[in-house]
Amino acid sequence: MDDLPSRIFVWGLGRENTAFLRFLGRIGWQGTCLLYDDAQAPVDPALKELGFELEDVAAHDLRRGLASVGLVIRSPGLSAYREELQEAISAGGTVSTSTGLAMTRLDPARCIGITGTKGKSTTSTMLHHVLQSAGRKAALVGNIGKPLIDVVPETDAETLYVIELSSYQVTDLMAHPHHAILLNLFSDHLDWHHGIENYHRDKLRLVTNAEVEWCAVHGDLRARLEDQLDAEADWFCAPGGVHLDGAQIIHGSERFDASELFARFGPHMMQNACAVLTAARHLGLSWDEATAGLSTCKPLEHRQQVLELPGPVRFVNDSISTTPETALAAIDRFAGARLHLIIGGSDRGVDYSALTARLSDEGIKAVYLVGEVGARLNETLGAAAHVHHVQTLDRAMAVLEAGPGDVVLLSPAAASHDQFKNFEARGKRFAELAQALVEQQGNG
Repeated sequence: MDDLPSRIFVWGLGRENTAFLRFLGRIGWQGTCLLYDDAQAPVDPALKELGFELEDVAAHDLRRGLASVGLVIRSPGLSAYREELQEAISAGGTVSTSTGLAMTRLDPARCIGITGTKGKSTTSTMLHHVLQSAGRKAALVGNIGKPLIDVVPETDAETLYVIELSSYQVTDLMAHPHHAILLNLFSDHLDWHHGIENYHRDKLRLVTNAEVEWCAVHGDLRARLEDQLDAEADWFCAPGGVHLDGAQIIHGSERFDASELFARFGPHMMQNACAVLTAARHLGLSWDEATAGLSTCKPLEHRQQVLELPGPVRFVNDSISTTPETALAAIDRFAGARLHLIIGGSDRGVDYSALTARLSDEGIKAVYLVGEVGARLNETLGAAAHVHHVQTLDRAMAVLEAGPGDVVLLSPAAASHDQFKNFEARGKRFAELAQALVEQQGNG
């Protein structure tokens, strides 16, 4: 690892960057690491025993510190468009994440990058499970699983790396996987990317870069992307590719009855299953091997998750929903029931017109608006009798009046950061409140 500079700037002390510091210790790096954290998080004492020098940088010395190094490793949540980072790039420095650096030290032919506005975690987990079920060595890394830098240096030459990549990580990868999956492309993270054009361009880098050799892309994007792709492309959820026909997944003459998967995951998630089967076949699995593994996949938490609670009311935790499109998909799945819908969170300037038009559907019994987005939507929806501006998730659950056969659906269509640390914390709180309601009704 003698190609690393003697001075590296690490901005942020979250999960990925602490993994990067451990990596430096693991390879015996002997330089000086400059540390800066916006939240002034304390440094884990164990990180000071890794064998290299750590130097804290004060806020007033931030720009000077960045100018003194050739490599900046940023936390993924820190926007690459920050003025200070753009200045460092203009001065000839390299800015990336630990994931970006790790990609330069792995065999790209054994790396499968997966991105999309939604469905990344489900697809990555599914593909990892399918590969392992077929007896292939596979590691689930990146935005889910362990940080990619944790597998560097490699311990064997057979492992396939299934890498979930957020737009935050794709933006400035230093090298790219030879295999890639693009699930969809909506509007999200506009504040981080400084607009939708940047967001789409950054997201598409995973399949439009010159290094990718094969990609699986949703058929809805074919007209937009076909002329931009140099790599071999398979289009799933489209005629000729792996696609859905009712509860059947089809590819040419091959068929798989996915009825149980439909019930377990919901129809929207079956698009991810089509992507997984497309990738599995590309990686050498037979149709029977791939579908056998797929049939034993289980849903992740917070993704249209029907909580296992007794009683006549179903509670659905879809806290991962941070876009209008995902909320609409959840509404579609439970459209046959009377819905009590909880919407809202931090406002990132997304267009909610399609979602708000849907909220007048006859089957939607009540809408509870929370957070910054809730306040914004209340300006246009507040006059409707079934719309309640309750501001918080706790308040929504407190005033809830759901009866037998109703579905209480948390599908916020917005990020969580105005009131929760992350979507997991929001989903966990919803589950706690649902549990308390069920217990209260049972004792009533």
